[in-house]
Amino acid sequence: MRSHALSAVATSPINRNATPSSERPTPSVSSSVSSSVSSSVSKSLRPREERVRRLAVIDSQPLLADCLAAALDRESCYSVVLRARSAEEAFAALDRQHPDVLLIDFGLADRGAERLVGWAMEQQPAVRTVILGSERAPESEVLTLLGAGARAFLRKESTFEALRSSLDSVLRDDSGEALVLDRRFVSRLQREGSGERPADGVLTRRELEVLELVSEGLSNKEIAKRLCISLYTVKNHVHNVLEKLQVTGRYAAVAQAYERQWLQPRWG
Repeated sequence: MRSHALSAVATSPINRNATPSSERPTPSVSSSVSSSVSSSVSKSLRPREERVRRLAVIDSQPLLADCLAAALDRESCYSVVLRARSAEEAFAALDRQHPDVLLIDFGLADRGAERLVGWAMEQQPAVRTVILGSERAPESEVLTLLGAGARAFLRKESTFEALRSSLDSVLRDDSGEALVLDRRFVSRLQREGSGERPADGVLTRRELEVLELVSEGLSNKEIAKRLCISLYTVKNHVHNVLEKLQVTGRYAAVAQAYERQWLQPRWG
């Protein structure tokens, strides 16, 4: 049996061109490190889940909304989780989608923008709201939205780069203050922030509506229900009225509105 084994070894073919095992090349350290670094860099370049911000695009113009959502979805740091054409459609899905930012059309029907800002302030204070509107948007109504809690107003005539920069600014800022992204509102907001009041005490249309309902004896909660806006928004309007008229109580504001003939008495 031993002779057969020796015979098999002696007669087995020998590859004379084979490289001795001691001389065979081994993977270099540099190539291993390079491969490891390349893999690490590749992984680091992948968007991290926690960095992806969830966006909701709520706009009454379908084409604009679809184009905006498609452009934002191509950005690695954003994910559009909700598209809606009205406030009602958005409300039906917001609790399921949990967005970080609401991009809201200023021109939504039934004061949809105001209602969505109020919802965010009351239900999800961490959610940022950005208003997108035309350059023809009434200044007083834009300022009302900013005062109610919207974090920014950006014109639809702006570039996509401006929108992306604005979103980054809003997401980085934790102050809770409105970021002024349209120069038309800079001086007005600075004046109001410094404590200066309009000399004539003129109220916005919405503030006058709220004051008229106050004059009817309605509570803030009842006013919110009547106007289909949030309780927070009503309180904000009442506060603004008191500040502008420089009075300390709701009914003092009503009395002054009667004196200036902004409201007409309902009796006799």
